[in-house]
Amino acid sequence: MEAPASSSSPSDPPRPRHVRLEGGQIVPVDYVFNGAAASQADVYEAADPIVQRFCDGHNATLLAYGQTGSGKTYTMGTHLETYRMAQLVRDEAADAYGLIPRAVQAILARMDGAMRDRPGYRFRMTARFLELYNEDLVDLLALRPDAHTCTASGAAALSPSSRPRLSVREDAAKNILVQGCRTVTIAALEDIIEVLVTGLTDRQTSRTDMNESSSRSHAILTLELTQWTPLQGQASRAAPGGGAEAVVTSKLHFVDLAGSERLKRTGATGDRQREGIAINGGLLALSNVISALAQASAAAAAASGTDRSGVPSATHIPYRRSKLTRVLQDSLGGDSHALLLACVSPAAADLPETRNTLAFACRGRRI
Repeated sequence: MEAPASSSSPSDPPRPRHVRLEGGQIVPVDYVFNGAAASQADVYEAADPIVQRFCDGHNATLLAYGQTGSGKTYTMGTHLETYRMAQLVRDEAADAYGLIPRAVQAILARMDGAMRDRPGYRFRMTARFLELYNEDLVDLLALRPDAHTCTASGAAALSPSSRPRLSVREDAAKNILVQGCRTVTIAALEDIIEVLVTGLTDRQTSRTDMNESSSRSHAILTLELTQWTPLQGQASRAAPGGGAEAVVTSKLHFVDLAGSERLKRTGATGDRQREGIAINGGLLALSNVISALAQASAAAAAASGTDRSGVPSATHIPYRRSKLTRVLQDSLGGDSHALLLACVSPAAADLPETRNTLAFACRGRRI
């Protein structure tokens, strides 16, 4: 996966590029953040190059992977309490904003700059918010009759039988489409916060031995950005003013994966156990896709003598094994960009889960 260049200034102490585990094992990574000392702004610095590539017109994916309770949801910005607190003490709570609201702020700032610098330039950004629960895709913005008014009014969520059925398909241009889901226009920070609060209110969580409110689903918030730039000379589409313009569309997925721990540690039984099996099935499919992409990238590099050369067309990548990887198909591999946040616990009791998380991250670095 993408290894962004460090944004530290020359006066900053160098960030470590490895993790040393008990027993002396050293695991190479691109960034290491001390959970007790690093701020949300520090973590966003590592993700910003991916966000900027999205603004350049590339598809991209940001994933948070790790065991329950390791900080995935807080880091990604899908922690509901952060936004509830923001309604009371907005300035202080804003410091706790994770990757999603910070990315939206950066995107809107760049788009505003483009509109100032390029006459006739325009853009539109939308968001959708899905969860993958027991291998069923659920639209978190359609669980309530009106996503923008029901959060405040307290209207009841739709019953499971009333939820719209979603389908995933691929168009002629190899774009992955999720049909039947609601999208919301994002023109300000407040818009994405409303989307998050609405969706997170209905996300599936339950108590396990690992966490009082463990996420029982994979959450996928997707931004889609369309940019229209006036052209002089040839162009593909007519602009509103009568000229011609280039049109570029890109997607950015924020994926808050459910906990990766072994079922035995969760103490799950019954419905919780079935949820855990579905969670691990999606994670296994993602791991297999990442491994296949890494092998394809290595084979392509060996054939061409370069370090990065994309995925050969003959390589089979098992995207269809899970709806998780199917939804992300056009944003993992090829000319897309990705960043994996490996969230680990400092506790010695969690060392086996930490090793598994870092092994997953190492596979991702080879894409």
